[in-house]
Amino acid sequence: MSLRTRSHRQLLLLPLGALLFSSFLPLDFARQRGTASQSKGQTSIEALNKIRLEKLKETADAYRRTLDGDPSRLAAWQGLARTLLKMNSVSEAEEAIQKAQALAVDNAETECIAGDVYFRRSQFDRATAVYQAALKLDAKLARGYLGLGRLQLSDFNSKSARNDFARAFELDPADPEIIFMRAMTAESYNEARPLEERYLSVGADEKAEDLETVRDMLTLRAKIGNKRLCVLKEEPREHSIPLILMKSNKNDPGSGVAIKVTLNNRKTVNLDLDSGASGIILRRSEAKAAGITAISGSFTRGIGDEGTKQLSIGIANSVKIGDLEFTDCAIRMSDQTAGKSNSGIIGTDVFERFLIQQDFPNHVLRLSPLPPREGVPDDWPAHMYEFDRAIPPQPSGATPIRIIQGKLVLDVSANDVAGSFLIDTGAFINVLAAGVAKRSSLRDVDSHFSISGISGKIKQPKLATAFQLAFANLKMQCNYALALDLGPFSDSIGAEISGFLGYDTLSVFCFVLDYRDGLVRFM
Repeated sequence: MSLRTRSHRQLLLLPLGALLFSSFLPLDFARQRGTASQSKGQTSIEALNKIRLEKLKETADAYRRTLDGDPSRLAAWQGLARTLLKMNSVSEAEEAIQKAQALAVDNAETECIAGDVYFRRSQFDRATAVYQAALKLDAKLARGYLGLGRLQLSDFNSKSARNDFARAFELDPADPEIIFMRAMTAESYNEARPLEERYLSVGADEKAEDLETVRDMLTLRAKIGNKRLCVLKEEPREHSIPLILMKSNKNDPGSGVAIKVTLNNRKTVNLDLDSGASGIILRRSEAKAAGITAISGSFTRGIGDEGTKQLSIGIANSVKIGDLEFTDCAIRMSDQTAGKSNSGIIGTDVFERFLIQQDFPNHVLRLSPLPPREGVPDDWPAHMYEFDRAIPPQPSGATPIRIIQGKLVLDVSANDVAGSFLIDTGAFINVLAAGVAKRSSLRDVDSHFSISGISGKIKQPKLATAFQLAFANLKMQCNYALALDLGPFSDSIGAEISGFLGYDTLSVFCFVLDYRDGLVRFM
């Protein structure tokens, strides 16, 4: 039995990176609510990553000097490409691997690195084909299985992903990235712990976020042991939960929704319902009032220009939402304002054992038992590595999605430019990556408005106007979207994100999420 679910494994093992727009508010009003402060200076994570980046630059320069002397050195081009990918210099990495491909046709290692580039570009089908080709050339190429495992995991194929990571680890038990992914898909705490300790011993040069996350996980599990987190108290049945429309002023048609949540039978708060988030983040003062105390550290990074934010984790013995109750829920606690409700956010993945219908026009969240699947138990999150997704035959109205570090990713075309968009009800407005937004008219955001994410205030945002979105066999003409540099956000989750479908577009639908099989329906 797995002790980790898809969502809570992401919560405890991977950086959350959840987008938390404070909302499109007049600047002085945003100040009254309390915007994020940078008074503590850079976090240790950012300082460590700066040191890591300098080391990677030195390594890249060494490869370049080698290639200046002899440009026919295949291994140097391969090493340069891998190093540049770690530096998030994707275009340069692509150029380097193309040089390697020109030197040696049908080289397994080269093709595997090319697959890494395509994954980073969110060219998932192309990455799959290249990894498979690499493994045909060399069936013992550990990183080929690592790449396929990441693709399978993003495709909700948890069983296949775990098998690929296990094979990769069997072939190369010293690769830190392989150890990390093998630990992430471990069946139990007892299986995960030695892998996590091994990762810390060999992964000193890995990203500070990953190292810190594993340390936090070990600290947390040392205190709670094998206890399963956020367990539904009764078997799934039909639930209907009112959605609270959030407004910044009387003229605001609505910038998001919240639900009423009671913690430890002591404190009731309104939490933003956010499909772009995972688990629960709570303002520290609210957590204190609910009797939740910190037992481990954590952090998050999202949209904004102030970097990583330190959080802490505590356990709520009871979380009640209407007549629905969960026990032993991990709660992330923040000193800053969390969400438009000012109290915190709750990710839709908390309800992953249900078919989740968000009926925005009628302001209701409907939860229904998932349709039964042969061989898949009702308590599927505890057995998620025993099966892969099932996609119904078309036309079914269901559109397959991906999940990358807890983020729901949908294929979307913006002004005829295909890309990967997050489904994010926590973003009050659609977002376009700056490169995509260039195909629209752009103007400055009025200086009277302040726009923030969980990583602080967004500097010099632009508005894109008059563009078309196409997704899930639908086409919509949109009036405006934020145009932002999504490069740092894409770097943080390891895949190129072209935009976010925000609340202003999603609110016209009743849309249904299925976390078991990775499906969405827009109605």
